[in-house]
Amino acid sequence: MFLTRTILAILGLWNPRPDPDEVDPTDRNNCSPSQMTKYKMVSPTGRYGDKFICPPNSTMKSCRCPLTYIDGSKSGLDVEVAHPNPRVCSCRGVFCGSQCKKVVTRAVCCGERDKCPINSHQKPRHSKDWVCRIDVRRTFGMKASQIQSAVNIATDFLAQQPKEKIELFFRRGTYLIDSKENPVFNMKNIAPTNHGRLIISGAGMDETTLKVIGWQGDMFKGTNVSKVTVRDLHLTRSTPGATQGYVTEVSANQVVLEIPPGFPLPDQIYNGKLQKRQRTYLRRFTSGLNPQVVVENNPQVQWYSATRAHPTNPRIWAFTTNRTANYLPGQLVAVKSKCCGRTIPRSYHFKESRELVFERIRWTRQSRGVFRLGTMDVRIRDCEIVRDPPIGNLGWCLSSSEGGPQFGQPNDVWMHKVHVENFYAENTGDDSLAFFNVRSQASVTNVTIKDAFARSVLLHKSPKIGFVNVNVERSPVCINDQLEDVRDLYPGDFPEPRNSRRPRFVHDPDGLLGSNCTLDPKEFSPVRGQPGYLNFEVPRK
Repeated sequence: MFLTRTILAILGLWNPRPDPDEVDPTDRNNCSPSQMTKYKMVSPTGRYGDKFICPPNSTMKSCRCPLTYIDGSKSGLDVEVAHPNPRVCSCRGVFCGSQCKKVVTRAVCCGERDKCPINSHQKPRHSKDWVCRIDVRRTFGMKASQIQSAVNIATDFLAQQPKEKIELFFRRGTYLIDSKENPVFNMKNIAPTNHGRLIISGAGMDETTLKVIGWQGDMFKGTNVSKVTVRDLHLTRSTPGATQGYVTEVSANQVVLEIPPGFPLPDQIYNGKLQKRQRTYLRRFTSGLNPQVVVENNPQVQWYSATRAHPTNPRIWAFTTNRTANYLPGQLVAVKSKCCGRTIPRSYHFKESRELVFERIRWTRQSRGVFRLGTMDVRIRDCEIVRDPPIGNLGWCLSSSEGGPQFGQPNDVWMHKVHVENFYAENTGDDSLAFFNVRSQASVTNVTIKDAFARSVLLHKSPKIGFVNVNVERSPVCINDQLEDVRDLYPGDFPEPRNSRRPRFVHDPDGLLGSNCTLDPKEFSPVRGQPGYLNFEVPRK
């Protein structure tokens, strides 16, 4: 009977009157605009309409199922569909046939307040989707200041309604964002409760790309925030941060490279402002569509400056190095440069924060992010760091000049609850994962890491991290609890010089650190004295 009445109502053959036994008293009483939340679900040709359920503690004020036809005409715009369940609006009995373009489930829910006053109407993805979802491009625009306005609105909304979820949604497309020296997303003092959460999302890592112009500001910066999720995005920079070249000549403290066409020149990835905090290195890779790091006899070689070395060929450059490299003409060398100025921008930087999630994120060109100063309960899930597509017949040696997620820093307090799962990284410019002072409830699960410029995973005073199904290729897992050694890895984080050097050990890929390393972490245990503890303390010759 209900199905028959619904179809007749849509066809305009029956104008139902409210039945006191079927309609909640809310339908007969006034519901002020401040109490109404409008929802709209669209079903295209060949589908039935949808069902929507009002949030708890609210009732259905209006339920309509209008159709739009291919000639532009519409029907059922003002026809109320009976809804015996006071919280349910169902258009599942309405089919959008060959002459129909779409059927729209229009529901108006009445509760204590409008669930999302920012939007004129909500577009739920399923029948119980009550997230306040803001289409950033349509509602605010895609300039950096407009994106920050959306963040501010979301922050204010959660301050007033901390139990709600609000989502800043970026629809399909590639967006160039110029934030100059400011973060694209600057978040402060966000504290939802219960199931409340701030969500920053796209249509998928293959669909939505946020491309930040230049290398001056962070992408995400959070201070004292909790319950934040970033998902379904491709995050990148407008220009690469690394390059590569073929060796043409090697002399004392100098390497001359010819940069292949299409790859950036050294002056495009290095501006000379890091003279006191060098983070620029060379390392040899195999050539071809899929360059791989050469493991044997291939330490990092630090370079300090690069100048044009040929009067007519602008792609031949000479690099001044800290040692004489053991390279031969024709070999392919990756050029790493953590660019630019005193402050090195990060993809993300969170401090004093809780319950952070990154899921289904792709990083290219820039991959390093840090969780610091008391940040806990962090999850990286279904994410990847990958290289740009090959140029001609030559692939990129490096996906970025940086490493990947860093949990804590050497001088930070203990960190807890860190989980990395279903993570893939290739050819990062530093450690693909790094853990500093991670004390408990930490795991690395279903992870594959290949050809990192340094290590796949670095552990510093992080003794209780569980490894499950971790596969590394040509880039080892390393333990190093010596603060003096870490100064060599991250000199910019330590303004004072190191006091002494420890011996170098075998299995250490870059020739810098006295580390316990392995290329087979399947039986890995970071706890000294337990089976599987890495103990390769054989001095280098």
